[in-house]
Amino acid sequence: MKQYILALIGGFLAVSAAVHAQETPVLQPDAVFMEQDSLFVDMGDKMTFEDSFKPVPTKSVIYSAIFPGLGQIYNRKYWKLPIVYGGFLGCMYAITWNNTQKVSYSDAYRDFMNGNTANDAAWRAYKYYSYDDDPSKWSDQQRSSFAYALRSKKDFFRRNYELSWIITAGLYGLCMIDAYVDAKLFDFDVSDNISMRVQPTFFERTAYNPRTLGVHLSVNF
Repeated sequence: MKQYILALIGGFLAVSAAVHAQETPVLQPDAVFMEQDSLFVDMGDKMTFEDSFKPVPTKSVIYSAIFPGLGQIYNRKYWKLPIVYGGFLGCMYAITWNNTQKVSYSDAYRDFMNGNTANDAAWRAYKYYSYDDDPSKWSDQQRSSFAYALRSKKDFFRRNYELSWIITAGLYGLCMIDAYVDAKLFDFDVSDNISMRVQPTFFERTAYNPRTLGVHLSVNF
């Protein structure tokens, strides 16, 4: 009787083990289940979950120094490229325009002061309409006033020409700084999770203030 009962128990355990083995799925050697994010990764297909790109600030500065805009491209801030190149195009236009005007007024002033007043079109392009076409009929005051106007214009466009180069150099440096800051703060948390907490605070007595009760305000962002 005892042996019969043991045989029944053993058979029941064997059947239970067989049923459990049939219900349990068999994992393939090249398949891995990730419990954290409930995603299935097939290692044979070399799939990845996310792009782990993080720019290096030193590389960003070097690329931006080689050519403006490369640092922004490296940082994947493509929306800044129209701003960068638009700024440089504006600077190049200002340099060209001011240089052209500077050269024109410089030639006109030089020729007028050297007495080349016969057939020179450089200074005649800036002659006042009220002045006679023959410079020999001008008064001394007219000559002095016209020479002063040419010199003022020449100096004005020369300053603007030099200032345009300074602004261009500043924009070049600003692009490098922007590329470095973007790379440095690439993974900086800019979420809208801003919290404020207000709580009562007890201030201990000091040599200058008595023991008081106040309010403590803290802002987390």
